[in-house]
Amino acid sequence: MQTYRDRLLAIGSLRRACLDGVLSIVELVDRVLSHIAEWGDPALWIARVDNVRIREQAHALAAAVKTDPGIVARLPLYGVPFAVKDNIDVAGMPTTAACPAFGYTPSRSAPVIGRLLDAGAVLIGKTNLDQFATGLVGTRSPYGVPRNPFDARYIPGGSSSGSAVAVAAGLVSFALGTDTAGSGRVPAAFNNIVGLKPTRGLLSTRGVVPACRSLDCVSVFAQTTADAAAVFEVTTGFDTEDPLSRMRPFAAQEKFGSEFRFGVPAECDLEFFGDDEAAALFGHAIELVEKAGGTAVEIAFAPFCDAGNLLYRGPWVAERFVATERLLKEQPGRCCRLLARSSRMAVHTVLSMPFARNEGQSHPSHPADQHNRKRQQKQPRLFPTEKGRSHRDESDRNPGKGAEHRRARRVPADRWADKGAEQHDHADDNAPHQPGAPRQQRTMRLQIGRQHDQKHDDKHVRHRWP
Repeated sequence: MQTYRDRLLAIGSLRRACLDGVLSIVELVDRVLSHIAEWGDPALWIARVDNVRIREQAHALAAAVKTDPGIVARLPLYGVPFAVKDNIDVAGMPTTAACPAFGYTPSRSAPVIGRLLDAGAVLIGKTNLDQFATGLVGTRSPYGVPRNPFDARYIPGGSSSGSAVAVAAGLVSFALGTDTAGSGRVPAAFNNIVGLKPTRGLLSTRGVVPACRSLDCVSVFAQTTADAAAVFEVTTGFDTEDPLSRMRPFAAQEKFGSEFRFGVPAECDLEFFGDDEAAALFGHAIELVEKAGGTAVEIAFAPFCDAGNLLYRGPWVAERFVATERLLKEQPGRCCRLLARSSRMAVHTVLSMPFARNEGQSHPSHPADQHNRKRQQKQPRLFPTEKGRSHRDESDRNPGKGAEHRRARRVPADRWADKGAEQHDHADDNAPHQPGAPRQQRTMRLQIGRQHDQKHDDKHVRHRWP
């Protein structure tokens, strides 16, 4: 599927066209604004820079070139259009983190935004996200659900949903997001683009609404790895006002060489939840790396899982509560219900830890332990299939298959969304899948606006995504 982005907006192509005098910045901006109007998805943006202001900036850049033709070569992102997730400050534009009650208007931009503007990039607007960057689905926003560019029936991924869709749809050349626990990489995978999560501290997080201050990163969405690298080179830099900022310790190695080794999880650690096509794609990816000269080396994946569990079963969870604590206490009804429950569970999680209770035994009366016991005792919940039937795990229907072959459950996106979010009409659920859509999306069907059996209440969803 050829899109607008394939024809025009790659950073390398733009630079060559501008350097050769084939494309003017004014013409580029007009095309971008026209395409945004044609795309017509108000849920993608939370705030847009006024079109008049964008054109004024384009004319100023064009005038600067007439005075000094060398400016195009000196500005690495001359005229490149970009978007930014609405939990990153831009001077004079509201920052909401997808919560209108939380909104404020900063007097100065985040350092990463300043670096991009100084490099000649043109800001188009601020994009939608899962409220307070809490979620990986892209549906937890009162501003609606950005439309997946491959198939509107599928979720866009989150939390940086709008930024990923803006790049995938060819509305901008690149976009900034944030990544604390996958918010930059998951939507990139769902939209078939590149998502770069830099080493923590290399890009300043000053001017970013915290999700988990210790782990937050500013991430980059781009069409290619070369574009992501170009944006990274511009935005990286030590920030004396950011206590977690760090210098780049050494120059990045540009090439591995003709022979190299790469790690692959042990077969016993692999879990595809019954998705045979995903398993095949994983195997194919290994083959491609081996053909490039790599040698696969089996590694134990359990330590990585243990580290990952710290994100949701450790003290880092409580950091998510810190950024929104005052709002949740004073105006609890103004936040997404899933976020409010996540914050309560964060406190319960920390209090339930042995170091917090000064002993290793669980407390029968403690809320977190009650929650965990109910979760363990709860039978697998039934979910509707595409044909209207219900099923449990495949292992229930076929005792010969173990837990590692469980069938992937298809969860409607409106089950994840806040009930107050804007609803959208989508194609019939039985319509054929778009062949160009990334496989990762197929385990979550987007059925926003459809009514489901009342017995499938949202308790299971909240347990899976506390």
